[in-house]
Amino acid sequence: MVNSDEYDYDTDEAFASALDESLESWKESNVRGCWVKVPIANASYVPIVVSRGFHFHHAEKEYVMLTKWLAENEENKLPAAATHHVGIGAFVTRVNPTDSSKRDVLMVQELRGPAAGRDLWKLPTGLLDVGEDVPEAAVREVMEETGVKSEFVSILSARHSHGTHFGRSDMFFVVALKALSDELIRCPKEIEKVEWKDLEFFANNPKVQEGTAMWALNKKCYEFAQGKMTGLQSDFYPAGMNRPKPVRVYFGEEKSGGSKL
Repeated sequence: MVNSDEYDYDTDEAFASALDESLESWKESNVRGCWVKVPIANASYVPIVVSRGFHFHHAEKEYVMLTKWLAENEENKLPAAATHHVGIGAFVTRVNPTDSSKRDVLMVQELRGPAAGRDLWKLPTGLLDVGEDVPEAAVREVMEETGVKSEFVSILSARHSHGTHFGRSDMFFVVALKALSDELIRCPKEIEKVEWKDLEFFANNPKVQEGTAMWALNKKCYEFAQGKMTGLQSDFYPAGMNRPKPVRVYFGEEKSGGSKL
């Protein structure tokens, strides 16, 4: 991969000449594919790179990445850009403060987005930040949207869908959290209303159509709250394959006697 800000070119023409020389050298060395990273400060290089047959791969705030497959008789094997968005829904529960036999669920009505303006009570939701684990994202989103402190219990279910934002696929995890505080502090920029709702209201939400994905996910949450199912636990392990940071592994509970595949 070539990072264009690592080189000092006086003019765009000097960069173009260096790129042409590099392309010839890579072909002679049987390099199969190449990447060119162009920082925003060198944005004038982008038309030059494109004119040499490069294609846009992905863009961030600071740069754009372009690629070119050089092996003429082989299929392009360069990996695609990120294929998925990853989101969470937080199933936060507490013991009802006036009746310890009952459970409450933290629910919100959104101020913006596809769920806004529909009088729809739903779980707090959000997207993962880069480098953020699913449990941490759930805890963070709950705090940001509702002011409730919470801790991770387990992952309950997941939804996988396609053709969503920008044509990408979507992974959505429902995460069980235990409330560590009761006070509600609504985020005025994102949330219209926030309340503790009875578990039975959550299970029989009139705005959730039976048979839909939301209905199925909510059903699993309800069964979990009643002790009818377990979620996935997690722990950290060394990643291996020369990756520097540990990775989080999610797993179900062991069953006595094992199981057959």
